[in-house]
Amino acid sequence: MQSLSRDNRVGYGGEMVGIVSESCVMKGQEASDRMELIWSVLARNEVFWGYRPATIAATGLLGIVAATLQPWVLGDVSARPDGYVFWWSGIAAICILMVSCQLAREAMGIKDPYRLQLMRQAVSQFVPAVILGAVITGLSLKFDSPSVSLLPGLWAIFFSLAIIASRPYLHFSVQLAALHYAIMGSIGIILSGYQLSFSPWYMAMTFGLSQCVTAWILFCKGRPHEC
Repeated sequence: MQSLSRDNRVGYGGEMVGIVSESCVMKGQEASDRMELIWSVLARNEVFWGYRPATIAATGLLGIVAATLQPWVLGDVSARPDGYVFWWSGIAAICILMVSCQLAREAMGIKDPYRLQLMRQAVSQFVPAVILGAVITGLSLKFDSPSVSLLPGLWAIFFSLAIIASRPYLHFSVQLAALHYAIMGSIGIILSGYQLSFSPWYMAMTFGLSQCVTAWILFCKGRPHEC
């Protein structure tokens, strides 16, 4: 009987240890989740300075150079608008790669979990509109839709929406770029009815100018020592 009682105590003790360990793990996970929620809420009131002026200016200059080269590289794009779409899609991909590499380098140097959370939230707000623009571009090309002429204007509108979605994390002055993109997007849709939306200078005025203005705003208002 004593041996049985001792075995029971050992069994109960092991069970209690298991329950306590599981409780500690659950409390630790709950604390981690709550801390992440707190960081998420705090990040909404913090300005994200991770987009560097030099990188944004480089994308704008690349857009202006691409617009300048377009007539020599593509010739008359009204006969083959798909060439125009591939040209500017490639330019957009290069710009996204440039910004992504810069953000990745920034992230590697950040030790503060709060700053990393801020970066993730700011970038995640920007991504959906860009993905939607890429999907619509692909569908327009796949089905050879007449709406291809609308794409330059739609690109500008999607980019405007991406900036607006990131508004809680960006300096309010950056909204000027969103307004410019929205206006130029509306103009591009109007021009599509006259087959003028494929003009290289439309993209130079829309993308190139907006990115350069955004870089100037970030340079004047930003704090380079912060993410």
